[in-house]
Amino acid sequence: MAIAGQVVFRLDNIRGLEEKLRQMKRRQRAKVSAVVEATAGRVKNRAFNNALPHWDRGDLGRAIVMAGRGLRWRVGLRDGAIPSRGGHNAAHLNPWVYGIFLEYGTNNPFRPAHPFMKPAANAEFPVFELEIERALEEALRP
Repeated sequence: MAIAGQVVFRLDNIRGLEEKLRQMKRRQRAKVSAVVEATAGRVKNRAFNNALPHWDRGDLGRAIVMAGRGLRWRVGLRDGAIPSRGGHNAAHLNPWVYGIFLEYGTNNPFRPAHPFMKPAANAEFPVFELEIERALEEALRP
């Protein structure tokens, strides 16, 4: 599934963590993966709820998807046109296009930004940090 726009959490400057994760036993790695997947699901649900007041016909909400496996999950907007929306304009036919306009606004003063993805990710990040720390401590315990 192609995702046009996406929310990404990155763990930077953690030397050796990737190698340790690769060396973990399957069950240990599964606990860490479960935290990442659960966080992606919560971000998706929050983004859906944040978009509710601004969507039309539910197309934007249905276009918010999560994809991945293991330690790599993404939340974003499905890349694809909905011909039943009518018209020939990409912004009208593609939820990801008007989703980006909604998230960031346009240069039109009557179309201000109404972010729905970034606030969803920002709200989940503190929870993610706590959960991933616990999962890593448990998984890396000798």
